[in-house]
Amino acid sequence: MKKYTLKDNVISALIGIAIGIPLSLYGIHSQDTKEVEAIKGDYNMITTIRETTARTMTSKIDLGTFKTTAYCDCVECCGKSDGITKSGVKTQEGRTIAVDPEVIPLGSVVEIDGVEYIAEDIGGAIKGDRIDIYFDNHDKALDYGVRYCEVYMEE
Repeated sequence: MKKYTLKDNVISALIGIAIGIPLSLYGIHSQDTKEVEAIKGDYNMITTIRETTARTMTSKIDLGTFKTTAYCDCVECCGKSDGITKSGVKTQEGRTIAVDPEVIPLGSVVEIDGVEYIAEDIGGAIKGDRIDIYFDNHDKALDYGVRYCEVYMEE
């Protein structure tokens, strides 16, 4: 059984705070304040870096509306389970998308719903104006469903 550290609890608590759950339910008490503040600072720094990175697309091209679906690195989704993309890197949720390289070249930075991804993979069913967004588990991929999204690519 995994032993949860104060840091594990604080990260969970930060999510809980956003929806109004008291810190004490996470086993975090007033004597932990300094560490809580330090971890909050780390969390805020990571969030700020991610938000700043998302705003770095200097000039973008509107590619139009694409049909977006989702996949994970299971055999059912990919026919293999090693998580290695066409570009040779390991898949990562929040970064990896599969594209038609005739439409979006591999390595391109692509924005979908305000989130920047990297075109790292291809897929047999991914042709034309269609993108597959990588999730780290099958249930998340299924929950995503099918959406039609405005897509931008960095120039």
